[in-house]
Amino acid sequence: MSPSDYVAENRPLIASIAADAVRGLRPEHEVDFVGEFTAPVPFRVNAALLGVPPWPILRASTRRILIALVKRRPSSRQLALAAASILFFHRAFSHFLQRKERAPGNDLISFLLERGDLTRRQILYTSAFLLIAGNETTTHNLGNGILALLQHAEARETLCATPSLFKNAVEEILRYDGSVQGVGRIAKEDIEYGGVTFRKGDHVTLLLGSANRDPEVFANPDELDVARPNAGKHLSFGHGRHRCLGKDVARAVIEESLRALSPHFPRLARRPPRVEWIRAVTHRGPRRMWVRW
Repeated sequence: MSPSDYVAENRPLIASIAADAVRGLRPEHEVDFVGEFTAPVPFRVNAALLGVPPWPILRASTRRILIALVKRRPSSRQLALAAASILFFHRAFSHFLQRKERAPGNDLISFLLERGDLTRRQILYTSAFLLIAGNETTTHNLGNGILALLQHAEARETLCATPSLFKNAVEEILRYDGSVQGVGRIAKEDIEYGGVTFRKGDHVTLLLGSANRDPEVFANPDELDVARPNAGKHLSFGHGRHRCLGKDVARAVIEESLRALSPHFPRLARRPPRVEWIRAVTHRGPRRMWVRW
């Protein structure tokens, strides 16, 4: 089964998690959308797909690990928390694998065990990585997207009036304000590109956020256009063999979350959100985002 087929099969599950999160928001309150929606929805989806319990400690551990990775100068306390979280993940996923070996289910860990072409250690670390990497990045992509729609009335109204644009709107949101603004690479050989020579072993930072606003590729790149015909040419998931492994899940989570929220957009947009941003070198997204629900 291909990743896209797997996600399509689990669309109802993803949609139900998003709808349940919307129902849980308290009316007539100023809600922190990150804490109440954009963080728990991706985590619950990824945990369900992997077949692991949505323990709050797992979610907290993913944050601690990624904070140490994306901070330019993480503190000694942040590094210690990340190290402890990595050890916890090792123990937790070792336990999950043992359970799946005894009683397989209809989940990704059971699928990887059944295939038999990966070692137990490879499955353990792949599963843990999917939960860690797929949690914060999708949280920030979803937060960036909701904020962009609340700030752009025309795009929001076009989307709500034309539901067939939801898939394209996800691509435009990823292009307009992706959660990963840059990635690091090491040149494997000497190469010249754009008049610049990179030597073998050179460390290179690729600015994905800048590429997504390239006026030679995207007309009026600083505008949010949910009907943009080539929105899918963004590089927010990387490119080629290094393209994001969880891109199909991320797209589905963002789309189903926006669908669940769309009936409420007119009321949500009445008062500008208050935003507190994460502090990171290459990642971008709201740390907290207060919206009047």
